[in-house]
Amino acid sequence: MKHIIELKNKFVKLEVSEIDCAALAYLVYAQKSEKLALPMEIVDFKKNLVFKELHNFCVTNFGFDHGVVKYSNLLGLMHDLNELHNNFKDVFIIWKILDPTLLDVFDVAV
Repeated sequence: MKHIIELKNKFVKLEVSEIDCAALAYLVYAQKSEKLALPMEIVDFKKNLVFKELHNFCVTNFGFDHGVVKYSNLLGLMHDLNELHNNFKDVFIIWKILDPTLLDVFDVAV
């Protein structure tokens, strides 16, 4: 729970907008889908486009110096989101070991 609150506070501190959240959501999706057996050409193309457009958005709206810092901070948030996901998966696996029937609903989600 502490990690979730810290992550929420980072989002608030960095003044993450809806556009930033949408870009982060797609980037996390693209990163996770790299592990699947899917045709990746379209996902890679869109991922690179989102990286480029997010950078342009930050630089255009916040100036070069502040925009690059904001872009870097957003990529740092992507890392934090991945860590939170991995922690959740670890807890989920432990719960499944202790009680295999406890979380049948979440099997598909993780």
